[in-house]
Amino acid sequence: MPAHAKRIALVIGNDNYSSVSKLQKAGNDATSIGLELKAAGFSVQLHKDLNYRGMIRAVEVFANSIAGGDEVLVFFAGHGIQIKSGNYLLPIDIEAGSETEVEKTAYDLNTLSEKIREAKPAFTMIILDACRDNPLKTKGRSIGNARGLEAFEAPKGQIIIYSASKGQQALDRLNETDSNPNGVFTREFIARMKKPGVKVDDLMREVQEAVETLASSVSHEQRPAIYNEARGSFYFFVPTAIQMSGGAGLSTADVQKDEKYWNELKAIANRDAYEAYLQRYPNGMYANLAKANLTKLSDGKVFFGTSAKPLPLTATIGLQELYEKATGKNDASAQVTLGKSYQFGWSGLDKDDFEASRLFRLSADQGNPSGQAHLAHFYREGRGGLTQNFSEALRLTLLSAKNGDSMAQEHLGWLFSAGLAGAAKDDIQSLHWTRLSAAQGEWNSENRLGVFHRDGRGGLEKSDVEAAKWFKVAADKGHADARLNLASFYEHGRGNLTKDKDEAIRLYQFVARGVSNSDAGKRALQRLGATW
Repeated sequence: MPAHAKRIALVIGNDNYSSVSKLQKAGNDATSIGLELKAAGFSVQLHKDLNYRGMIRAVEVFANSIAGGDEVLVFFAGHGIQIKSGNYLLPIDIEAGSETEVEKTAYDLNTLSEKIREAKPAFTMIILDACRDNPLKTKGRSIGNARGLEAFEAPKGQIIIYSASKGQQALDRLNETDSNPNGVFTREFIARMKKPGVKVDDLMREVQEAVETLASSVSHEQRPAIYNEARGSFYFFVPTAIQMSGGAGLSTADVQKDEKYWNELKAIANRDAYEAYLQRYPNGMYANLAKANLTKLSDGKVFFGTSAKPLPLTATIGLQELYEKATGKNDASAQVTLGKSYQFGWSGLDKDDFEASRLFRLSADQGNPSGQAHLAHFYREGRGGLTQNFSEALRLTLLSAKNGDSMAQEHLGWLFSAGLAGAAKDDIQSLHWTRLSAAQGEWNSENRLGVFHRDGRGGLEKSDVEAAKWFKVAADKGHADARLNLASFYEHGRGNLTKDKDEAIRLYQFVARGVSNSDAGKRALQRLGATW
């Protein structure tokens, strides 16, 4: 995408139809998609319950805002029908009784597509989650809550996505007990569009499989349809080239070549291997590590060797079993646990960062997310014989986070939020990883997500109600900063909380007593002095 180009999206959710059956989740789907598109860098024009004039005006404003080279996305959830002259998206005031009236009082999909094409964007995606059955004919839905449209040939440069294939009906919900606020297609689409470095083609194949599997669990056939005439590669979140705070980055291709060569040589783990790496990549991602290991070889220490530090004679049976799994059976999870035991001096072991680092490396090399996260931490702090290397720490943290490790996701949220340890300050990236880790119960992320809602960061609109919700979740687990934030909300009656000075004081006291010597404890004491 050219530097001057932008990302822009039109999102419409129509629920409250006046003369045909109302829908339940179109508005929710539009809101959810809009939030995720903002996080992906889109400027979002969000509309709900548009009448005919409103739809015309929304499309006109949107089309006029597109410039050549832009990346464009349209999402429509609501009723739609196919007649002889084409596909039509229905406004909430539709009252047509004939095809001719439909042509005059509903919005033609072909017109929408053509208006966008005329603006010459670099990429266009149109997502349609609309009813396949004819609401004007039946005056209601023939089967539950289903959405879809007839096939529409995508013009050059555009990709058209339907929530179901031809002849199928798209489910809003799986059954009466399905409490998910989003329809089946939208929930699966959102879950996958967050992954960095996934091309839209691959993303949609994942969505197709996920929706089909989910629908089959209730004996229903639904597979999203894709008509792709777009060129090039489109990502919601670009491949994670490692971006340093100074602006210089390593491309994905460079990272892969560097990593591949290093992985080949580290299995040899001798002086010739490390010197060969430094000759080819004198400023590579692993240059400092290669130099450090050359030094260790000179000292008679072998970092990547398979030999392990022997256990003390007093080792318990449980520790001996863990040791055997980690060293004898090369069990990646056991290697992380044993590594942490050396790191913190658990189970009667002497603290040994060097041995912990070696075990974390063995685990990380097998692709274990926890091993990657712990090794990244050692690189970030320069521990365990490792030279401090922010680039390598960030690479490993990204790998771990993409593999689902909540601790790595939380760390990325923190690093991108503050612009620390080689990560460029980026609220969008921070919000992305913070959301993922908060969903897994990481209390630091739950508190940070509250801050993002409170301050309107990362493309979010300010919302004290959402902020209070997340502060309470983290505060209930004992998070000191979350308790301070929640106490402030009670003190001033913010969000959906009734002003309650006593509750504010109680929370301030909890923090002051629990972490009196920390920054949070000092702030709590200050607030107590001001409140009393």
